[in-house]
Amino acid sequence: MDITISPDCLSHEELSYELAVRGTKVTDADSVESLAHNLKYFLSMERDGVLFEIDANLDPGSIANRTLERCTLILDGIRELLIRILDEPNLHVIATKLAHLRRRLSTVTVEPGAQTEAKEKLSVGIEKAVESFKPRAKFLTEIPAMSTPRAEAVDELFSMIESSVSSWTDICERLKEKFLPIEYYDTARDNLLKYRHLPKPLPFHEKMAAIRRNIL
Repeated sequence: MDITISPDCLSHEELSYELAVRGTKVTDADSVESLAHNLKYFLSMERDGVLFEIDANLDPGSIANRTLERCTLILDGIRELLIRILDEPNLHVIATKLAHLRRRLSTVTVEPGAQTEAKEKLSVGIEKAVESFKPRAKFLTEIPAMSTPRAEAVDELFSMIESSVSSWTDICERLKEKFLPIEYYDTARDNLLKYRHLPKPLPFHEKMAAIRRNIL
């Protein structure tokens, strides 16, 4: 999965930034839906080769600290997502946030000293998150769903008997006919008979456990 922006995965603040660096004026009254719609237009134009000048002076040094703090919060959110069970929606969110962070950090102007160190630390953190994200995304998007011969056989059998069964008991009986080994019931009966020759009778719960092991 490519690390690119999906506008629907960005917050109002993040969308506002992406549009502002492309020269679009945004207000708090603008809805997330309208901002995402406008960003989709810009991204579509960029894919077609129309490049918009990115305002590298959007974050002068006087407000760089606020921007760096915001980037840190976004990166913390990405790290939180990376330790969860990943699914397709989460993959798109993480990829979008990473792409947004890369651009945002590249445009912020910092002063020598603490701001420069903070920016470098964020850059390292973003790339580590990318390294963690890519193999997981590849596994979830490129590895085909696993199946087993038995699972496929069950699906095939059910499609054959679906019209001729009317209860769960009927289905179980048909599955037993298909999958239980030959002489299974004789073997189970022989195992049960062994308990008759034990010097001491088994407790009831042990008898039931033995029955379940041999029948279920």
